[in-house]
Amino acid sequence: MDSIEILKLLDEYEVLKKPFQEIVDDFLESKKLLPVYLYENNLIKEKQLYKLNQVEFQLNKSKIYEFKNFIIYPKTYPKFFTSGDVFGIFPLKDNRVVITLSDVSGKGLEAGLLAFMLSYYINYELNMSSLTPQALLKKVNQLCLEIFDDLKFATFSIIVLDLLSGTIEYAGAGCPPILHYNFKEQMIEERDTVNIPLGIDEDFIYKGIKIDFNPGDVILSYTDGAFEQENRKGIPYGIERLKKALQKNATKPIKKIIRNLYWELRFYSIFKAPADDTTYIAIKYKKKQRHY
Repeated sequence: MDSIEILKLLDEYEVLKKPFQEIVDDFLESKKLLPVYLYENNLIKEKQLYKLNQVEFQLNKSKIYEFKNFIIYPKTYPKFFTSGDVFGIFPLKDNRVVITLSDVSGKGLEAGLLAFMLSYYINYELNMSSLTPQALLKKVNQLCLEIFDDLKFATFSIIVLDLLSGTIEYAGAGCPPILHYNFKEQMIEERDTVNIPLGIDEDFIYKGIKIDFNPGDVILSYTDGAFEQENRKGIPYGIERLKKALQKNATKPIKKIIRNLYWELRFYSIFKAPADDTTYIAIKYKKKQRHY
C-alpha cells in the first residue's frame, strides 16, 4: 500500500491539518506506520475524515439497500464522533453483493484512521469479484500486518450474497457469530467460522461456510458493542439476549428490527453511557406476496 498516495487522497479532501509536502517529508523521516504518525502528531481533521469515508468510499451509509428479493439495512451507533466500526455494501456485476463489517481495536480517531486504511485497500486494491470470502480475509490480513502495530488488530466479516440462488457465503475473522433467523423453523442459529482477528498471524488459514437463505429469513451481522454492554450490576447484555431480541423482532420491517435491537440494549444498560461503537447489519429475504 502506497502511503504517499493515501496522503494525497487525505490532502485532496482537506483532511490534513498541515501542508501536504511538509507532512510527507516529516513522515518519511519518522520511519513510523502512517496511521500511528498521523494520530500521534494530531494531523487529522476528524469531521473531514468521516466525510471522506462516506463520499469517496461510500462506507457507513445508513440507508436501505434493495437488490431483487433482498433488503439490507446497516446502522452504526458510535461511541464518539468517529467510529472504528466500518461497513460497506458492494454490488458486483455478476448478481452478487458483498457486505463487509470491520471493527478496529481502540476507539475514536485512532480507530477511525486504521479503519480508513482498511477502507482504502478494499476500494482501490482488492478485487472482490474473483475471490471467496476466506481468500479475501487472507488478503486483508496481509494488509493489517503491514499497517498495524503490535497492539492493534481488527475483526472482519465478509458476506457474499448470491441474488439468484439466495445462497450466502460467509467468513469472519475474530468477530462474533452471525445470527440466522430461520423463518420456516422459527428459530435462531449461530453461524461461526472460528477464525482469529486480522493483523495477528501471517500464516493463519481462514475458513468459510455456506448458508442456505430462504424467503422470510434474516441474517444479522454485528460488532461486539451489540452484546458486551453491561448493566449497573456489571452483567453483560450477552449474545443470548441479542438472539431473543432478534427472534422477537425478525418479522418486522427491517429498520424496526435494528431500532428495536438497539433500544433493547440501551434499556438493559439504562443510565450507563455506551461502552463501545455498536453496528448492526440486517439482511432480509423478502417473502413472496400472495395475489388473490
